[in-house]
Parts: sequence; C-alpha cells; structure tokens
Amino acid sequence: MSDFSRIGWVLSGNNPERLASYRYVALIPAAALGAPVWRCDPATDVVAFLDLHQPEALILTKAFHPGFLALAQAAKARGIPVLAAMCDWHFDNPVNIGLAGIAERIIVPTRAMADAVRAQYQREAVVIEDPYEGPRGAPRFSPGKVIRLLWFGHSANHDTLAAGIAQVGAGYRRDLHVDVITSEPENVSRVLAGLPRLKAHIEVEVFAWSLERQWELIEACDAVLLPSHGARDKVIRGHNRLVQAIHAGRLALAYALPAYRELDAFCWCGRDLGLGLTWALTHRAEVEKRIAAGQAAIDQRFAPARIAARWAEEFRQVLLMEDH
Repeated sequence: MSDFSRIGWVLSGNNPERLASYRYVALIPAAALGAPVWRCDPATDVVAFLDLHQPEALILTKAFHPGFLALAQAAKARGIPVLAAMCDWHFDNPVNIGLAGIAERIIVPTRAMADAVRAQYQREAVVIEDPYEGPRGAPRFSPGKVIRLLWFGHSANHDTLAAGIAQVGAGYRRDLHVDVITSEPENVSRVLAGLPRLKAHIEVEVFAWSLERQWELIEACDAVLLPSHGARDKVIRGHNRLVQAIHAGRLALAYALPAYRELDAFCWCGRDLGLGLTWALTHRAEVEKRIAAGQAAIDQRFAPARIAARWAEEFRQVLLMEDH
C-alpha cells in the first residue's frame, strides 16, 4: 500500500503547527506519507465530514472535545477504522474513555504511556515515537566565560523550570545565561519568582515561541535544560525534546524520566542537572562523542521517514484486518 490519500489525521483548532504534539503525531508523518490532515471542531457535521472525505481510515489526534467521539462513532457505523493517538495524561477525559472502546488501535509515543493505557483502559497500545524536525547541527560543546543554557517547551512544563535553573546554579560560581522560549512567556517571571539565592549569577532571557526562533536558540546554546519531576503526567512524556537537542548537536541535561533513560548514553541523565553541568565541563571531549553517537542512534529510530514507515505499517495491518 503506497496511496495514503484517503487515510486522514484529524485534529482541532487553528494553527496546529504551533503545537509540538500536532507536528510530531500528525503533520510530519502525514506530510511524509502524502496523507491529508483534516479538521474536526465541536460544531463539525460528522456525517458531512465523512461524505466529503470518504476516508479509508482516521487517526484522531489529541481528541479533547465531543466532536471527535461523534466522528469516531459515525465512522465505526460505516465500517471505517479509527486509530486514537494519545500523548498526554488525559485518561479521565470522557472522549478518550469513549475512544478507548471504539478505536482499532491506540497509538502512544512511549512504553511508559503504553503501560498507562493498559492500566487505565485494559487495552494494549502501539508505540510510535515522535520524529525529530529542523536542521541537523554538528556536535558541539565549547562554552565560553558565560555558559549559555536553553529551556524550550510548552507552558504545561513551566512547573519544572525553576527547579532546573536552581539545580544548575546551586553549586556553581560562573556566569550562566538561560534562554527560555515558550508558548506563554508572560508566565515565566511568576514561575521563577521563588528561586532561592544562587551562587552563580544567572541571567534569564525569555522569548515568545516560534519554530524559527527555537532553532536559532538551540544553535546558540551550549546545552539544553530538560528538568522534570516524577509526577505521573511527566513520567509518560515522550523523547522529543531530548531527541531535538541531540539532532541539533547539543548536550541535553535531562531529568531521569523513563523515555530519557532510554537515551542516557547520548546525553547527561539524572535527577540533579547541576551535577550534569559539572560533569560536562570536566568531560568536554566525551560530551561531543556522546552527541555524535546519539545522532547516529536517533537516525535509526526517530528520523521522520522511519516514523512515517511505522505509521504506514499500522495502516496496512488495520486495513488488512478490516478486509477480513
């Protein structure tokens, strides 16, 4: 099967390219396969939707409003297979509960998320990871007098930012510059208001998110900060920010989430990012070797073409199942 023109990803809202999860789960693999991306909003007439697009299969992505469930039910009534792509901890959402009983496949980005699906819905999930995107950068770790660090991410992860900055500044006396690029930059000053007095002098500069600016800041930084904590919604998160750092040729100082531990040979991975920075500054050659090895590894697992091929494999299996 090579024609995916009637297998459509379905999402909701304006400017889906601004959400990393939409890009990774829908826009990038759809573009690689030549498949369409369709929109379903709460007011969408699902019968008219199906009549217009005549889909062979649907992938419902981040399904958070009842229109998705109505579409899934209408598709099921016509014998159209539905796949549900879930990437966050929204198991108590009625739409996801409904989709868990309808979908032929539940697609998730990590093994930890698959374990959670099994526990919550008594369903097995298929793991298809997030692809990387953007320019490939040469491995580099050569900080100057001021070490430049970068935090990028959605505002849902702002609760990790202060702890990460506090860790790298707690036992360190050199100047640090931390760039923060995020979807809600106006919230960052509030998030950082409770930072303790630190030994290092830290300058924080905040940017409103754009993909182009994100690439510029990754190129300019010495290392990427990936702080987190052990809450259940964090533990299931995907590899994407770590993979993006490796792809861009930069060291990631990553909190030891399950997905990050899978790639710990290619970054620094632990609970105290300050220890990671100290290690990196005394192992500079090793840092660049890790990044280079990481780029070879992610090309085998997270390249857009590899991820698109995994989606294509699931489509073939689902449609073959429907034929029988």
